[in-house]
Amino acid sequence: MANYNFNKWFRAMRHMIAHSSTAVWGRRRSIAPGQSSFVSGTGTLLEIHGCPIVMTCFHVLEPIDDDVMFATGRLTEQRERVHSHRVYDESIDLGAAILNDRFCPGDRRFVSASDAVLQNIDRGEPVIVYGFPMGHRKIQVGAKVSADERKAWFKSMTYLSVIGYERYNTALQGYFPTIEWLPASHPDMVRILQVSIPAGEDIDRRGFSGGPVFLANSRKLIGHVTHVRQDGDKSFFFVPIARSLDSLSKRINTVYELKS
Repeated sequence: MANYNFNKWFRAMRHMIAHSSTAVWGRRRSIAPGQSSFVSGTGTLLEIHGCPIVMTCFHVLEPIDDDVMFATGRLTEQRERVHSHRVYDESIDLGAAILNDRFCPGDRRFVSASDAVLQNIDRGEPVIVYGFPMGHRKIQVGAKVSADERKAWFKSMTYLSVIGYERYNTALQGYFPTIEWLPASHPDMVRILQVSIPAGEDIDRRGFSGGPVFLANSRKLIGHVTHVRQDGDKSFFFVPIARSLDSLSKRINTVYELKS
């Protein structure tokens, strides 16, 4: 009975988080030797001060050349631009696309910024991470690209873990909280999103980058994943949502001041 109740709870968590998340992808602006021409990651549907956005990582969103693509359903084909502006804060690996009226969320749900947890979270607190993992040696799942059929399948992962120690993130040159990688935890990999891609192209699958982090008990948003540690315990770095909301508020206000 206990296992049944846990699985039922976990399915409900997966459903809730998946419907507040999206795959983020697009054509790379400039291509270095060995890089693919497309880049992808994960984003969170977030409403801040009445403004609908997709929050992700700077290193996912910034390299995308023109139209940013969002996979919000099991079969997605986006034919026009659905964002009006992009804002960034490279210091915390934050990127956000401000959505326009052409964005169709379908059955997706925007997380309200007022529902996020702004205080620090104690070490050992259980959390749920969601994303489309690729590149981690223990979770080699994720996007499958078929250039012949001009489609990509983003296989998502819902991962239950706990808050770890604050550690130094060399990519961001600062200390950030982590999420422990627990091989004996309860990963789930069932949800698949399918999107169309130009023939002959490939996707650089950045996986969990930009993926939301929710408290397992309260289902409240606490941040977004930025990097996987490449030494030691292979934990995830994440940026607390309080820092992201403060940065986003300033940058979104600037956008609307310029428009007016």
